[in-house]
Amino acid sequence: MNSAFLNELSNSNDRYKLFLIVCKPHEKSLCIETLQGHNVPLIDVGHELATYTSGLASLKYLTIDGSEFLKKLLHSKKARLCSQGNDVVAIHNLGILLEPAFGFDPVRWIQEFSKNVSTLILWDNQVATSEVLRWPTSNQSMTLNFSNTPFKKITYEV
Repeated sequence: MNSAFLNELSNSNDRYKLFLIVCKPHEKSLCIETLQGHNVPLIDVGHELATYTSGLASLKYLTIDGSEFLKKLLHSKKARLCSQGNDVVAIHNLGILLEPAFGFDPVRWIQEFSKNVSTLILWDNQVATSEVLRWPTSNQSMTLNFSNTPFKKITYEV
């Protein structure tokens, strides 16, 4: 990651300011350190959402509660990397968003957020195609299909 990438992230004029870094699982911690070294705010979505839901008294409105929590969390963590340009946030550990209990449409949710905030997805799982992120489980494979929302893919090298 270099200053040209950070500049592109901060100054994107695209309708969806959506970026993707694909790294191998064993490189994830180094990638996280690199992002933090560039002051990119980073959110572990799975950890944050699991912690939040474990404290709920009732799961009756899980979809609404979870969605509102994530929206507030992302807005509270976003930051500007430069004096001008877009707010930026990086997210990772998105598998929890695919859990049927939440009833989320994670792709739509991320798309909507990325209209106003440059959103960087850190992905350490499989990539089925250049727009489809795959999350393999023991008995099936779930996907995040961004074919309607092209993102800029960033190559991460250790």
